[in-house]
Amino acid sequence: MPDDHYDGLAATISGEIAFSCNEPLHMIDEARPGLAALGCFFETEGGILLNRAAGRRLLSGGAVRLASPVAGGLTDAIAVEILARWCRKHGAGFDQSQVAIESAGFAHVENLQNGFDGAWLCFANFEGVEVRLLGVDADLRVSTVASGDSEGRVSRGASRA
Repeated sequence: MPDDHYDGLAATISGEIAFSCNEPLHMIDEARPGLAALGCFFETEGGILLNRAAGRRLLSGGAVRLASPVAGGLTDAIAVEILARWCRKHGAGFDQSQVAIESAGFAHVENLQNGFDGAWLCFANFEGVEVRLLGVDADLRVSTVASGDSEGRVSRGASRA
């Protein structure tokens, strides 16, 4: 069993194993010659879990601080693009300097409870449900327009508190 997200991919490339299962996000951050995505057996909406007060602050031109398990590079750019599109959808200006992303591990809801404005790389069927059950005042801002309602929340109600 791999210890890290990339261990299974490395074992597949080396021929140690025939195939590995991983999130598609881990196939785009760098070239992976010889590997191809063959299918999907698990599907959920994903994106940024954002405290509602932080969302209002962002729309007013303020800054937000996001926790991420893999801060830096391409994943940060995706998070910034999600928030930029959400702001534009609401008629608000946006500058990438409004978003600070810090490495903080996978304890997304705990990170929100400990002072982060949001968490990046969250799943609707995990953290979206968890915040609802715990009464955390946050919504999931998803990566596709089609999956969000007029407020940019998950359309299936998974993250509504």
